[in-house]
Amino acid sequence: MIRPPASDLVPVGDEEAVLRLIHPTHIEGRVVKTASLPTKEFEGTPTPSNYGPSVYVASRLPNDLASLEAAKPAWKGYGVARFAASALRKIGVDVRYSSHDCQIAELKPAHASLLDISSREMRDKVVGVFQANLERGAQ
Repeated sequence: MIRPPASDLVPVGDEEAVLRLIHPTHIEGRVVKTASLPTKEFEGTPTPSNYGPSVYVASRLPNDLASLEAAKPAWKGYGVARFAASALRKIGVDVRYSSHDCQIAELKPAHASLLDISSREMRDKVVGVFQANLERGAQ
């Protein structure tokens, strides 16, 4: 299957709730580390195999966060940030549906990517959005 250019991906609505899973080693207490968005995950994206960091749109998950945890039980131990797509657009980051980047069939309709994270400074702003909207620390 040929991947469409990132500009052809459908934007996630501004008011949609977006979930970002955060690896337990990237949260200290209730503080989200910048390592939660590794440089390799955004630097030079989009690439032929990756549009950008992954998020999931809650309204497209049949059982919200529980759908993610059922698809991949290890995610039960992850931290979760929940925020409106508009929170990222306000800082210059776009959020677009990207089923091509999802390896788990039942999650493909909910999968989206964060586009336009072009520097460490921008990464730090995105991590700030995660921090401000941390729903659950690591378990």
